[in-house]
Amino acid sequence: MAGTLLATAPAQAAEAAAKCPDRWICLYEHQDGRGGSISFPEGSPGSDDLSKVPCPTCEGGGTFANRLSSFINNTSQTWWAFYETHGRGERHNMNPTGNRVLNLLLSDEDKVSSIYSWR
Repeated sequence: MAGTLLATAPAQAAEAAAKCPDRWICLYEHQDGRGGSISFPEGSPGSDDLSKVPCPTCEGGGTFANRLSSFINNTSQTWWAFYETHGRGERHNMNPTGNRVLNLLLSDEDKVSSIYSWR
């Protein structure tokens, strides 16, 4: 089953706080681009297992597995987020957003375990 992860646009103040470089996708631990973050450049394959991606800026440190709550897709590519590692399980697309933060539906938060770019 494929779907779209985004739900709502954040408040203006949060949008101004979260920045993502051109040609990168930035993933945030909390709604509105807050909390710890990781990012991938355009053309990157992504990660087949976010439990192997360190997130030193996340609450409690650790990895980015099951932490995604919002994102900015500042690339020209659609990215796919999967609930399980290695691109398995439920998947959702993350279309280009420009430099705008999009929040996941509350029911989708903290479930993503792998992410891939679609070429």
